[in-house]
Formats: sequence, C-alpha cells, structure tokens
Amino acid sequence: MEMIVVFHPYALKAFLNLPISLLHNQEVSGYDLGNKYLEELATQIFDCENTKSCITIIEQWLLSQIADDQTSKTVCNIQRIASAIQQLFLRPAISVTELASTACLSKKQFERLFNELVGANPKGYARIARFQKSLKLLQF
Repeated sequence: MEMIVVFHPYALKAFLNLPISLLHNQEVSGYDLGNKYLEELATQIFDCENTKSCITIIEQWLLSQIADDQTSKTVCNIQRIASAIQQLFLRPAISVTELASTACLSKKQFERLFNELVGANPKGYARIARFQKSLKLLQF
C-alpha cells in the first residue's frame, strides 16, 4: 500500500533533522532521506492490511516524533510562521516588513526563521502565494 503525507510548509522541520531548504521545490520520498526511523515506518505501512490502520500508524509515529522535539520556543516559532503564511494567502501583496511585524520579529530575524522552517525566503514564498491565489480565481 502506498501512502502520501503532505505537510504544511513550516511543519516538516519538526520531523526531520536537516535543513528544509535542501528539499525546496522537490518531491522527496522518505527512502531518499536516509532516516532509519522513516524506513521502519515505511516497512510498517507496507505490511498494513487497510488504509485506516496505516493512517493510525502514521499518526502515532508523527505524534511520537513531535512530542520529543517541542519546546515552547519551537511552538511559538511555528505559530509565528503559520500566521505569516496565513497572512500571505489572505493578502499576497503584504510586505515582508509587515509580516515580520505581525510575527513580533525584526525583518532579519523573521527572514532567517522563515527560511529555516519553510526552506524558502518570504519574498519567494509570497510569489507562490500570489500564483496560487491567481489559479484559485481562474477556477471560478
């Protein structure tokens, strides 16, 4: 059975111990990351008999991984970036300075944190948000 897990742009960092920028604009298999825990998870999923049990195994694994790595600072930083990304989709023309202010960070701190968690700079990600909004408008 093949399963695909899709993360919010800022969430993958909590599960992988590598710079997220290495994965920018790539579709990556868990096997390509050289992570023995992901490979063990893949083996468990491969042996699953139904979708529901696969989802349960994946959820349990994800929760176990994130529980060990969550500090209040990490949670706060994820919330800052999640809020900034939400603002980008609501107002794609918003400036990086405004986003940084919303996150209660200096522009430089915000850019560094955004790049660390998302793997792209805020300005580049804003272009993606504008493009996605355009596509959404064309669909109607």
